[in-house]
Amino acid sequence: MPKLTCSIGGTALWLALSCSSGPPAAPRTSRDFTTARAPVADPKSRTSSRLGYSWLLPDGWTFRPPEPFWNSLSLPALDVYAAQQSSEGPILLVIARDEVHIVPGKHPGDDPKDYDGLEQAGADTLREANAELVSTARLQMFDIDTVQVTGDSGNVRISIRLLYRGYRRFEFRCFDLKRNPGWQCASALSAFRIEDLPESGTEYDPPQVLHLRDARYGVAFDAPDDSWLSFGPHQGWGGTQTVWAWNHAGRQIDVQTLDLSALPTQPDQAIFAKRMGDAERASGANIAETQVAFAGHLWHHLEMSGGGHGKRDLFVLVAQGVMYGLLITQPNRDQRLIEAAKKGFRLIPKAPSPR
Repeated sequence: MPKLTCSIGGTALWLALSCSSGPPAAPRTSRDFTTARAPVADPKSRTSSRLGYSWLLPDGWTFRPPEPFWNSLSLPALDVYAAQQSSEGPILLVIARDEVHIVPGKHPGDDPKDYDGLEQAGADTLREANAELVSTARLQMFDIDTVQVTGDSGNVRISIRLLYRGYRRFEFRCFDLKRNPGWQCASALSAFRIEDLPESGTEYDPPQVLHLRDARYGVAFDAPDDSWLSFGPHQGWGGTQTVWAWNHAGRQIDVQTLDLSALPTQPDQAIFAKRMGDAERASGANIAETQVAFAGHLWHHLEMSGGGHGKRDLFVLVAQGVMYGLLITQPNRDQRLIEAAKKGFRLIPKAPSPR
């Protein structure tokens, strides 16, 4: 099985789609936070068969709206829940999502570098919350390798734990208004369970010749020739993200679609590309950003090197309610391959959405 790379990293998409990761920057008191929205009289449990977890709150904890600790748009790919221990106790925000996967049997977290990425994601969250990084640690949670990142904004202490289980990522953000040291949200998770999920049988389908035509997302692609064999499609983010990959002689072309129809407005393409570039820079890549026209549209082009992924050229387009990505990965940049990949990409009419 050839080693394949993932199309656009989950962290990059996360930063591109999320608006805010923590409480607002303006100074606030304990009363401001605890009365922002009264606790709701929901049942004491949350479950997800899609993401394979269940959460039963112990006595003393109550589910509540996640604002103001979660100010991002609601997306079908994410589960976001918050709970609080009494009116002045800590608040726990739980975020669960699935990851796109390319290599059969290979999961996020199998590579130690994946945890460096989680640590960076936690640090980015603290920075967006205007919190100073205090410490980082590697530990076990639910008998799973976990990253912990802790920060302090001056009026709230934020401890973030992140882990992978299979193709899923779980994040636990503990906000302590009393700014006590240590992990203050342990009791809330005493009955949190993460189960194994079966893997899709198509994960192990043999590579094949594929001339892509997908009217759901209005995308078509032809590889440079039929010696390029395709793996996929592979899905993540609750089925809103789809990736097709073609591999040949240590080089790879990825075509990605991300359905943006759940968003109230179409994201700005330039901001989208900038945030993905910033995420790649944070992982150690060198980035040159330009714009280039092909397939009848003006794309943002991120020319990337370093970061342990060879030479990569990522083209990003937001159009007709979809984010399109075309990624070419190769040991040494061959402009002829880049031009062939661009020539092979086309937008086609989208099929009407089911009512």
